[in-house]
Amino acid sequence: MKTVGLFTIPFAPNYGSFLQAYALEYTLRQLGYRVIVYDLVRSLRFRLKRHWSLSAKRRRWKQRFNEHVNRDSAHWNKGIYRGEQLDIAVCGSDEIWNVHNPTLPLCGEFFGLEVNASRKVAYAPSIGDATPAALASSPFVRGIADFDVILPRDAQTQAAVKALHPQKAGPIVLDPTLLETDWADHIPPRQSASNAVVYYGHRKSPACVDALKRYCKQRGVPLLSACFPQPWCDRVVADGPLAFVGQLSHASLVVTDRLHGALLATALGRPLAVIPKKSKTLDFITRWDLQDALLYPPWDFQEVMHQQRPEKSRSALLAAREKSLELLRNALDPAVHSTDEYTQIAING
Repeated sequence: MKTVGLFTIPFAPNYGSFLQAYALEYTLRQLGYRVIVYDLVRSLRFRLKRHWSLSAKRRRWKQRFNEHVNRDSAHWNKGIYRGEQLDIAVCGSDEIWNVHNPTLPLCGEFFGLEVNASRKVAYAPSIGDATPAALASSPFVRGIADFDVILPRDAQTQAAVKALHPQKAGPIVLDPTLLETDWADHIPPRQSASNAVVYYGHRKSPACVDALKRYCKQRGVPLLSACFPQPWCDRVVADGPLAFVGQLSHASLVVTDRLHGALLATALGRPLAVIPKKSKTLDFITRWDLQDALLYPPWDFQEVMHQQRPEKSRSALLAAREKSLELLRNALDPAVHSTDEYTQIAING
């Protein structure tokens, strides 16, 4: 059995970061590989940031968050990379190439630097809101040339790779959270509130908050805040990433400004209201023709619900999932799949 070293961002302080790593680790094991998930946060500054805060309330939140992700990843084979030889290195997904991300340390291994592997694959990496020019000027960028295959997550990242190494830029693929078709197999047996509206995001304008609370009151449903404490919600539910998926699967509406909130709600076929915040989220919405889910002032949640057809988008994503899995298989084992076959497969939302 070949060993894959997974260089990713599993423990950033949000559920999406963990769930993309969880899904990619699971997919690689399902494809028949032994997987080691490497924790690359070495600096004392970021280790303290992961566990400590001046705010006692924030410290308690981080403690619970870390307990939950440790529980949900207890089955992982975790390691600290010390230069050992790997059969395959997989870098991704998420914003591992965002050179402007203030919440995470940049590591050379994310770019394939000082990684000893017979084959290097970048699956669904993203530069986030950084520009192609910023990536090009990064001291880490030289590592990109050594990847055997690069399968970007979004158009911005694909354009950045094309500008640097046109022959390396592969087709856009799905985020790993969309590679899993049955999240029910991973959800812990906890009680999730049925028909609740689930809010997953940061603080919003008073007008948006008032409109959302009014919508929930008219419908007679509770308003839950997932992961991030929002005091204006009826209840804060922070039982961990996998429990969060369970909450989304029972939601009557998912309201989010975060990419993985939109990804998972769509994958689960739940009605969705997206408050646009970052380009990566808009890229997903545009690629999969989900503009009806976008929410702008005057914050008409009823209209967003009325316009949506979540099953239509979910069907298209299921078809794209097969293409993404085929691209990943090809990238990992080129002896089985030819390069011509790899370049001809494209995913068009």
